[in-house]
Amino acid sequence: MATPDAPQAIASAPAQRVDVRVQLQGAPPGTVVTTRTPDGVRVERPMTGAL
Repeated sequence: MATPDAPQAIASAPAQRVDVRVQLQGAPPGTVVTTRTPDGVRVERPMTGAL
């Protein structure tokens, strides 16, 4: 039964790496303010600390 576990572990590793890359491409949580315009358009603005 160790054989099925190996592919799962290998398959989960790339998935985690993809998540990390997505987080690196976007700003870390807390540094980007997400707001919506009256039209419902999603706007992301970097937090400058003025807030």
